[in-house]
Amino acid sequence: MDMKYITPAAFFAVVYWIYAFVRPEWCNFHEQYQMFLFGWDYLAGHLSIASGMADYLAEFVVQFFFFPALGAALWAAMLTGLGLLVWRASLALSGNVDSSGLHLALALVPSVLVGFYCGDYNMMLAFPMCLVMALLMFLLYQRLASRRRVYFQIFLIPLFYWLSGYGVFVYAALCAMADARRFWRGWLPGLALLSAYAAFSVLCVVMAGYTVMRQYPFIDLFCGVNFYRDRMVVPFMQHLSAFSVVLMPALIALLGRGGKAVQVVCGALVVSAIPVLMPFSHDKFSYSLMKIDYLVRNQRWKDVISFCQVYLPDDSMAYNGLNLALAKTGQLPDRMFEFPQMGQEGLVGDFQRNAVSCVITGEAFYHLGLINQVLRVFFDSQASIVNCNRSARFTHRIAESYLVTGRYDMAAKHIRMLEKTLFYSAWAREAAGYLYHPDKVASSSRWSQIARHRVQDNMLYTVTDMSDMFLRLHHQSPDNQLALQYAMACDLLNGNLPHFMRAFPLTQPGKNQVSQYSNVPKSYQEAVMYAMVTQSGGNVDLPPFVSQEVRNSFRDFDNMMTMRQQPDKRLFSTYWRYIVSYR
Repeated sequence: MDMKYITPAAFFAVVYWIYAFVRPEWCNFHEQYQMFLFGWDYLAGHLSIASGMADYLAEFVVQFFFFPALGAALWAAMLTGLGLLVWRASLALSGNVDSSGLHLALALVPSVLVGFYCGDYNMMLAFPMCLVMALLMFLLYQRLASRRRVYFQIFLIPLFYWLSGYGVFVYAALCAMADARRFWRGWLPGLALLSAYAAFSVLCVVMAGYTVMRQYPFIDLFCGVNFYRDRMVVPFMQHLSAFSVVLMPALIALLGRGGKAVQVVCGALVVSAIPVLMPFSHDKFSYSLMKIDYLVRNQRWKDVISFCQVYLPDDSMAYNGLNLALAKTGQLPDRMFEFPQMGQEGLVGDFQRNAVSCVITGEAFYHLGLINQVLRVFFDSQASIVNCNRSARFTHRIAESYLVTGRYDMAAKHIRMLEKTLFYSAWAREAAGYLYHPDKVASSSRWSQIARHRVQDNMLYTVTDMSDMFLRLHHQSPDNQLALQYAMACDLLNGNLPHFMRAFPLTQPGKNQVSQYSNVPKSYQEAVMYAMVTQSGGNVDLPPFVSQEVRNSFRDFDNMMTMRQQPDKRLFSTYWRYIVSYR
């Protein structure tokens, strides 16, 4: 390998490592909030708006983020390729520039800025794609050797604006510098040419805004329709990254050869910049929620629990994922109060009008068998996507829900959409074979359990106390132990101990007497003891299933409360600590 390519290779490896192993949730997040469809209609829809081709190409790449390892490789290749194109642009601006490792390291500075900017998960990949397109278009333009090539800009600038949007300003600035250096020496002709190209680019935007793009605000027309997920917001980092793509080729063209030591230092600084700056660019709270969502989506229950033991955000979505993971591994009754908890919302949260709050709640409803709630949550979540995209993941769950409940016409509609995707098409073709065949759905390994556990009758119920609804699911399907765990947990989290005591025998099937109860989970023992002691005033014969350890812990806890002391670490993971703080 040529020595000068060591820095780009190391940069690629570092970016790949971050997004494949440290931040795979970033790839998962972007993939689940779009649905790329193969077909002329989808392409034509993108080509009908300015910057649509950049958005289309970006969505084509993002669909491969379905596999985070592949997505990380493509993202690393895009950032590294952006740096190499900046380097090639610097060669075009100055034919005698030295192609040393120093210049390749400096050419990666825009990639570092874009990498820092992408820590904002609302940044769409259409933005870096438009920068890549601008550099490629500029290098193609350089192949025209005639001075008269400037007249081609009358057609190229409007065309490139329509294809890339915001990238036209980068393209125009690079072309102006190249044309001024090659054909009109001096800073005054160069400034005049730059002003002419910039004015013509702005004129193209204004004409589009007053003709075919009248429904879009001018901030979208200037800065990209789908370059940032939250419309009407253009972060400063977008302008800074684009400016660096123009500045760095010009700066590199002016620099001389650097010594070996300078090249090594510059390369090391650029390669280490991404991991060093990452904590400042990534919102720890939001990325923790995204991490839990990613693990829940892939049903990595043990990893969810391990992650929450280290860092658990104070948010209902995080607790939804944690408690679902505990329940799926059968640990919810024993371990739920090792974590602070936050009431029933920690089991199934209320809907919030944003794109990320209810995805895990929908997954919990799906595993429980509340299919109508699954439809409500995923329909509302899809409608709440800020940039009005569809989600392949949400559509997949909606199609499954319709299929399980026997609404085959609606299921077929969503399955047909998924058949036009890349990574969901195999599932869609398989699911199409189950349409209008309820017997096949009931006997399938994929859906038989969900079909059996789902609510069979129409009913109304309150979302303020879901314990009766969970108990109904368990009565309907006694093997639905997940619903029983949720019912008991719901009573404990709401402090509804009378209802808990009435439902408690369900946890010991086949036992007719309290003396026969065995292997009672720790939190159930603590709740029973608390209910009996508070009801009788302290003089009560506790059932034999309450262990001596629990009795001793309660005595210590009661002494600490009497002395108005905070429970120590040993007593923090008890139901008593929770119920006292809850009330």
